[in-house]
Amino acid sequence: MTNNLIKTVLILPFLMLLLCCQGTNDSVEYEKQIFLFAYLKGNHYLTRDQAVWLSYSQPLFEKYDARQAAISGANIVLTDSTTAESWSLSEDSTRKGFYFNKQILIKPRHTYQIHITIGDNIVTASTKVPPILEINTSLNEKVKNHVEIDSIRSRYPLILGCSKPDQLILIDLFCLESYNNAEYINPFGDQKYPKDEEEYDGGVDGQPRHIRAIAPLNALTSLGASNQYVIDWYSALIAFYGNYRLSIYALDENYNQFISAENPVYSGGVKGGLGVFASMTGKQYLLFVEK
Repeated sequence: MTNNLIKTVLILPFLMLLLCCQGTNDSVEYEKQIFLFAYLKGNHYLTRDQAVWLSYSQPLFEKYDARQAAISGANIVLTDSTTAESWSLSEDSTRKGFYFNKQILIKPRHTYQIHITIGDNIVTASTKVPPILEINTSLNEKVKNHVEIDSIRSRYPLILGCSKPDQLILIDLFCLESYNNAEYINPFGDQKYPKDEEEYDGGVDGQPRHIRAIAPLNALTSLGASNQYVIDWYSALIAFYGNYRLSIYALDENYNQFISAENPVYSGGVKGGLGVFASMTGKQYLLFVEK
């Protein structure tokens, strides 16, 4: 996985929650907020692809400018509370507001704390990385997998293993096609493609382009696989033919709250700011759903 893809999906919709209403209905005052978005992936280094992103909010009715919103020059320290090791994060020289340290290996079951200083402002957060999520499947995470929708259950089930039976698991399907090239598997009458972007990803959480499910590991049982935790039904989350990204993750509580709460940016475990400081273990696969 590259977390930049998750950031694209999750961050931008919530950056528009940027107005603080004070006084009467005729008086709406903009209040600048600090946003932190960080997704630590177990058994991966904190490289540029896994970078922490900092930005300021911008007024709701102004055109959003990512470079203008990005926060440069922050002092960021990441601490592994399990080992008491600390590291400073450096800003990416080519991407303002992104911070990383490729020497940091994120370890499953370890607790990490982040401390950010921006002038007189301090932002903090903490996350405990979930245990390793083992995935046994015929899918190959290194290449694009060509699959037929009707054969997924029998040929490409995901058999999961984790030391924590009640660990929360995210199953996430995201269509990579443009809306005018995303052909419905089950069309509405003669309509084979979404008529516009609103129909394509304008639903809750970006449905039907983006569909996900969350369940505890011990709920993922299958009649055909006794004593195993199995996801063999993810074809039900696929609405279109073409290219998809399939993500299977064990989630920390911050991530779970962030994607489940009514007001996500207030629920991601960040103190002194908004956003999310989350962690996960797992894998991603690229699919091409054949007609």
